[in-house]
Amino acid sequence: MSDWIEASDLAAIVRASPNVAEAMEDLEKILEAEPLRMFRLDAASLSPLDLRTYQVRLARSKNDVAGPQTYQLQEFVEALHGLKEQASAVFVRGEVSTYILLVDAGRSSVIASTAIDPPADRPDRDECWLSDACSAGLQPPGFDPID
Repeated sequence: MSDWIEASDLAAIVRASPNVAEAMEDLEKILEAEPLRMFRLDAASLSPLDLRTYQVRLARSKNDVAGPQTYQLQEFVEALHGLKEQASAVFVRGEVSTYILLVDAGRSSVIASTAIDPPADRPDRDECWLSDACSAGLQPPGFDPID
């Protein structure tokens, strides 16, 4: 079951968390632009995202220099792998950057985060062709589906 969090509340959590990834587009500015915007917060669990998916994405990001630019993906995968407390995943999409945050169950801090920017030669964002997956927050823009 999912829950929702207002952008202004999420911004407060981000400001209180020192380990938030930084991408081309500032996360706080994305959240402050529409403070009443609602973001889906997945149900808290010990495995809020599929670890294998992010391990494959990490491997791809290391081998594909022409692909999307990722930030703190290694740390994100390590945190996801070693998660010892329940967490929720939330996806925040700006004009350019997409952020994926693991938020503690008490909604007080960001446990880990990663950010994705489109490749340098494609500053315009691709639309997500997996519209059902994107609307469900399962496939952040900037990554191809796993083969």
